[in-house]
Amino acid sequence: MSTTGLFAAAMSDGQLAGLMAGAGIAVITATLLLQRIRKRGKTRVKDDSLPKDAREKLKRIADRATVHERLEKAMVEAQEATRACAAQIGTRTAKLEALLDQADQRMQRMEQLAARLEALMERAYSEPRMQGAGSPPVAVREAGTVTPSVRREPTGAAKGGSGFFERTAGVIPASATSDPLSRRVYGLADEGLAPPEIAKRLDEQIGKVELILALRG
Repeated sequence: MSTTGLFAAAMSDGQLAGLMAGAGIAVITATLLLQRIRKRGKTRVKDDSLPKDAREKLKRIADRATVHERLEKAMVEAQEATRACAAQIGTRTAKLEALLDQADQRMQRMEQLAARLEALMERAYSEPRMQGAGSPPVAVREAGTVTPSVRREPTGAAKGGSGFFERTAGVIPASATSDPLSRRVYGLADEGLAPPEIAKRLDEQIGKVELILALRG
């Protein structure tokens, strides 16, 4: 009998099956390890196959891409900030225009009031006065009251003096205050009429009416 036949006869069927299974597992494991080792080797060869300059260029390109992304983000933020500032400027410009319009309206009102005041002053000084030496001008107020204005009127009788009529009694004699015209003027003034209305009713000059009222006791 040969050696192979003796060895096969000595081994049972169960032992032979176990050996074959172990051998198969060992072959499969060895195959997987070899494939893994080959893959690692190929990867290293690929990495090492790139020159140093190429790797540096790739790194610079990646850095530039990162910088470009950051710049785009910064530009977007700047555009948003610019839009917000433009909106605020527009709002403030509208408010400023409204304030300027109000200022223009107030200036127009002030000019109108100044023109009215100037007209009243011209009217007060241009009214004909009663004849007499140095009769003082009369300033008319809106309330209807009259007061002699303090103004120097150099006349022939007062060139060497003060030029002022401090006492109104010297302008018109005392008897003039008891005449019918004066009484009528006083009566209408007591009723609340203004000098222009009194002059219109009595068909007299406004300056004369104002002077009579100014001389009233």
